[in-house]
Amino acid sequence: MACRVSSYFKHDRGMVKLILRINVVIMLLWGCVSQIFASVKPQGDGSKDCPFRITKPAELQYFAAVVNGSDDNIPQNRDACAVLMNDIDLSAVCGKTLGSWIPIGYTEETSFHGVFDGRNHRIDNIYINKASQMGQGLFGIVRKG
Repeated sequence: MACRVSSYFKHDRGMVKLILRINVVIMLLWGCVSQIFASVKPQGDGSKDCPFRITKPAELQYFAAVVNGSDDNIPQNRDACAVLMNDIDLSAVCGKTLGSWIPIGYTEETSFHGVFDGRNHRIDNIYINKASQMGQGLFGIVRKG
């Protein structure tokens, strides 16, 4: 039986090459997609003395996960602090095909109590498709800070 399988592939090298190329493309795409959607821990520890230094969308997602307690691997901290180091374009993490931005502090249980210093930078292309719900925006519910 092994001879037949190897002789089949011997005659159809084009198909084997095509399958290998497709597998390589899938692996490359999976790596790109997982980097786009994965949150990345920014520099800093989120304290007032050493706030998270946010430079890219994935780091802002991480900050949201810290405040919201939405990642089992990241301890919730509603008092977390962050500084925006540059302008950020959120089109890589939210949009019609990617879904709505999940607000920082989107419920009473996750309300934001920390400090967010935008330093006059911009956050562009936030996508929200839940306009009928309360607490929608970059931040949902903000309390003392």
